Amino acid sequence: MRPRQTLGGTVMDTHDTLHVILGAGGAIGTPLAAELLDRGRRLRTVSRTGRGAGGAEVFSGDLTNPGDALRAVEEGAMVYLLAGLPYDKRVWREQWPAIMGNVLAGSSAVMRLHGWNWTDMTLRAPIGMHLYYPRLARLQSAFFSQTEKELQKQKEKALKAIGEIFDAARAYKTAREAALAGKAPAVEVDPRHEAMRPVLDGKLPLFIHAREKSQIESALDWAKREKLANLVLITGADAQYVAERLAKEKVPVILDGVLELPDRRWEPYDAAYAAAARLNEAGVKLAIGGGRDAANARNLPFHAAMAASFGLPREAALRSVTLAAAELLGVADRIGSLDPGKEASLFVADGDPLEIETHIERVWIAGQEIDLARERQRELYERYRNRPKPAPPAAAAPAHP
Repeated sequence: MRPRQTLGGTVMDTHDTLHVILGAGGAIGTPLAAELLDRGRRLRTVSRTGRGAGGAEVFSGDLTNPGDALRAVEEGAMVYLLAGLPYDKRVWREQWPAIMGNVLAGSSAVMRLHGWNWTDMTLRAPIGMHLYYPRLARLQSAFFSQTEKELQKQKEKALKAIGEIFDAARAYKTAREAALAGKAPAVEVDPRHEAMRPVLDGKLPLFIHAREKSQIESALDWAKREKLANLVLITGADAQYVAERLAKEKVPVILDGVLELPDRRWEPYDAAYAAAARLNEAGVKLAIGGGRDAANARNLPFHAAMAASFGLPREAALRSVTLAAAELLGVADRIGSLDPGKEASLFVADGDPLEIETHIERVWIAGQEIDLARERQRELYERYRNRPKPAPPAAAAPAHP
């Protein structure tokens, strides 16, 4: 078996590193596989059909099956989740939660939106591990209905798989620390388990993605059984229904999306709008995210503004997308507020940053001013703002008597 290396829980990408592409036959997976092979990287491609690029190890499996998902990533140091599904609402509602429930999504980083390359743009990595907790509510729609028996079976499989991952990581951590202390034989470095050591030690948070009330409560119970003290809950409006428990257990929340419609018929129209205020009133440490659509991250200030309009104090709303967010992501020593010693990442606007009519006039990232005139969205705005105007209609000839 080839040696694998890590540095502080971050995988070092060498030619011996095994890259695993989950969903290798799609529009992204195919060129990615070709690029990795061109660079001489070890590669395993995973798909239902078992077809893959020449020169890659090929694995045929179903990612909705926990056993297949675990075997697919075995020995992998870098895993790319690129699995796609047919454009069928029933299929997505049935299979996507199962896929995400089978995957401990890995660690994440905080990136600057400016730099020469990804290493230059990385502010801090890793900042924590992400777990998509299994959903507990039945999937029901006009196209698909799930029985209680099917739900229970899916939940048990997913929780068993997650439990096995954490048990193996703890066993590895114990053996590795004993080996490093000279009290046990050497243990081969496993990048997957190595990356989980700071999470098990409480040095890095576990970001738990759970949206429904029952799902949130179950996730908190599970984390308590696993003795995981450093948690951040990434959730939706249902967090307000367990606000007192979250405050009591000191679990901070990233409220991922305020501009959403209610999930249930009995909920008021402002269920999501007012959730931040209710969490804040209960004493929950809170940051606001821009929803589950990364393409619309530019709307983040409007999520905070809506929360402010429905009861969240304005200062708390502004803090939820600046310093509070930096604190939950572990980078408050670098960004999030204007303090001596921090990076000069800031903007100048002509009004309240939470108002939709406000214009951003100047931006600095890590002390370097960004030329907004060359920003793509501004270029398009100026282009169409200055487009040729149609000629005014000719004056009508005077009417003859």
